[in-house]
Amino acid sequence: MDSANLKNLALKAALVLVVGAAVTYVFATRNQASEPVALGERKQVTQFALPDLAGHEWKLTDYRGQVVLLNFWATWCAPCREETPGLVNLAGRYRSQGLQVAGVMMDDDKDAPVREFVKEYNVGYPVLVPPPNSSLLSAISLLPTTLLFDRHGRVARRYEGAVSESQFRKDIEAVLLEP
Repeated sequence: MDSANLKNLALKAALVLVVGAAVTYVFATRNQASEPVALGERKQVTQFALPDLAGHEWKLTDYRGQVVLLNFWATWCAPCREETPGLVNLAGRYRSQGLQVAGVMMDDDKDAPVREFVKEYNVGYPVLVPPPNSSLLSAISLLPTTLLFDRHGRVARRYEGAVSESQFRKDIEAVLLEP
């Protein structure tokens, strides 16, 4: 390979690294949590059902009376990987108090290494798989996105971008205390 081609290849590699770092920075630092929605202003969510990795149907309505944290993520998403250990901790810590955590896999490639991700991060909560061409895939514009539902199935808070375990914990504890 001559020096001109080598320089061109090095320039392209550097550009890919810079763009990749910029994208990761934007996704990792953009955390737009909505303000908590006041009890009287919360809207009921329509039926939400998706199959889990084993093919069993998971329905939001089956968890009425519990607080639900629904996390939309992908295996390729660095901020999602950063956030997952905290979600695993929260699921274990608050399960007995009425918290249900579920993850919705948003990889376009249904052959993505999801099972490896679940094993690597010791994910013990349900992982849901939207069917191909699901409207859900276009409804979520940023990963990770997480919805916190109250005991009545209403959205209490929406988060876009990675969120710290301590922020989730604060909000979960507040919603768990609600009537």
